[in-house]
Amino acid sequence: MKIAHSTAPVVAEPGSRVSRILAPTDFSPFSLAAVDATVALVMASPGSTVTLLHVVDPKDEPTAEHGTAHRGTNLPSRINHADRMMKQLRTKYGAHDGDTLETRVMTGDAARSICEMARNESFDLIVTSSHGHMGLARTLIGSVAEQVVQHAPCPVLVTKAFANSDGVPTLRTPVFKFKRIVVGYDHRAGARHALNMARALSNQEGSHVTLVHVLEPAPAFVLCPAEKKACSDRLHKALEKLDEVRTTKLPLSHDWDLRVEVGEPWDVIVKLAKEKDSDLVIVGPHEHTRWGHSYVGSTAQWVVRQAWCPVLVVK
Repeated sequence: MKIAHSTAPVVAEPGSRVSRILAPTDFSPFSLAAVDATVALVMASPGSTVTLLHVVDPKDEPTAEHGTAHRGTNLPSRINHADRMMKQLRTKYGAHDGDTLETRVMTGDAARSICEMARNESFDLIVTSSHGHMGLARTLIGSVAEQVVQHAPCPVLVTKAFANSDGVPTLRTPVFKFKRIVVGYDHRAGARHALNMARALSNQEGSHVTLVHVLEPAPAFVLCPAEKKACSDRLHKALEKLDEVRTTKLPLSHDWDLRVEVGEPWDVIVKLAKEKDSDLVIVGPHEHTRWGHSYVGSTAQWVVRQAWCPVLVVK
């Protein structure tokens, strides 16, 4: 149930700069499309760098899903092929001096290698695709990307392969120009980080941002008048609290909406993103559903799975 849709001028507080990006790839078409977008973003951002990473996991069995990434069945052959693929990417993007674009090939557990590299080398952002061996399918629990989202020390941007809200898989290169952003906000630390990231993007891109707070639904049985009034008061207090966040954190903001709704948080956020035709959803990592208190079953997990647009999970 929607009870608020308000706009106000927003503050332009500076956000942290994303200058070092890690882009894992398995060389699948959807993964390479995400790499194309990431490189384009870096090339348009002076001072930024991107590291393309392919991890060869000795435990993986070559399958048709991996395409050319697993040509050759033994480990040395797979490493050599990955090196050749990375050389082709360096040539494609005109990377000669390594100042802007670097490529790495590693062996080991993919998710662990990605997270350890991000942590040890202080990357600001990981960009991964929602399809391919390193991607995140809607119904797959425990995939590499899902483990990365859960354990990464920095924000993770999960791109999507769907060209539209009809759910038709279409190969395309994402465009990282986020003009319509939905932010799930529950007043926890992770949500405050999501707010800061949205503020930075809004300042940079002039984005329209919708800040949504979701309350748990009332019991299904009919409420007496006093209970109905209590529910109404609860909704209005939630809106006032959200407005206080806006006026405190964003006193000069220019294009932000406030929404307070009732329902399951991930479901409300996904539907609102579709309603708004959003380019991006931003959520914190520890916004839990009513039935779970770990990443598995969390709001972030379900939003990443179900949203048709890219999702940024902040830490």
